[in-house]
Amino acid sequence: MEFSPGEEILIHWHLTRGNVVVHSFYENGDQLAQQSQQFKGRTSMFKDQISEGNASLQLTEVRVQDKGRYECYTSTLKEDFFVYLKAQPDVEIINHHFI
Repeated sequence: MEFSPGEEILIHWHLTRGNVVVHSFYENGDQLAQQSQQFKGRTSMFKDQISEGNASLQLTEVRVQDKGRYECYTSTLKEDFFVYLKAQPDVEIINHHFI
């Protein structure tokens, strides 16, 4: 997700279903006081690239309940940016050999 950085950078990511706060960045740092418990400890941004316009969100330990439509808002972007996440559990395939 790219944007045009300005003097005061503000980035908010949220899951549109329920308007759930996923991650916020402003005042030169992560602002996670309002972050949903669902995402605690699993989100980060590429802080060394934000000043270059990179507002990408990294979500780790993805769960089925994370699926949905995510919206990114930045202080300088003139339109909404949406990402759709499809999540499904890992499927383990076991081969059986008959002798």
